[in-house]
Amino acid sequence: MSIPRSGAAALTLALITTACLAACGSDPLSSMSAEQIASKAVSDLNSESQFNLSGNVDENGQNLALTLAYKTPSSCSGTIAINGKGNLAVVSIDGTAWIKPDATFWQSYAGAQAQKAISLLGDKYLKSAPNDSNVSTLTSLCTVSSLSSAFTSAGTLTKGDATTVDGQQAIPLKNTHGATVYVSDTSSPQVLEITNSSASNGGKIDFKYGQSTAVAAPAVAETVDGSQFGF
Repeated sequence: MSIPRSGAAALTLALITTACLAACGSDPLSSMSAEQIASKAVSDLNSESQFNLSGNVDENGQNLALTLAYKTPSSCSGTIAINGKGNLAVVSIDGTAWIKPDATFWQSYAGAQAQKAISLLGDKYLKSAPNDSNVSTLTSLCTVSSLSSAFTSAGTLTKGDATTVDGQQAIPLKNTHGATVYVSDTSSPQVLEITNSSASNGGKIDFKYGQSTAVAAPAVAETVDGSQFGF
């Protein structure tokens, strides 16, 4: 079993819009070009010990709601809800993933096998093999360097006027794909918020820093070998 591609793709695309990361226009970033600030913001994100993101993303009529806690360099955990078709509790650590679908998810995606899966799995996580291709979207999403490697390929960046996001001074930057990224106007710029107004890929994602959310593998007693479910 694999995570639905359309939902995972929507999330990945929404995060990749952070490629437009930052803009200058007021101290202390006014002397830096947009490209230089983007590079700095990528470096700063990669060096964060942990951060959280949450939000909603739309892709072709499907909504993806997510809440994820990250621990660098390659771990995250949280929940992904897919447009009324169920929720996934997810954990990914260094290329190994665990997912715990709820009953609605199984009923939406497992068809005639849904009740069997619900009965066999109960309230346990499915564990993937290390670096399993079925969960490559999730493990890539949870690898900070994999996300940030796309941040410099957003195309033309347009700086907006300084504003505030959650009380912090921020610089908005728009790209040609309809995304606006708000970055803290500080010597160590941080991504604060991403919005996307495009018809096919709208949504909003918020980033939070300094929150201590543990990212840990589920206990062995709480897991099931995912291979019996094609995972």
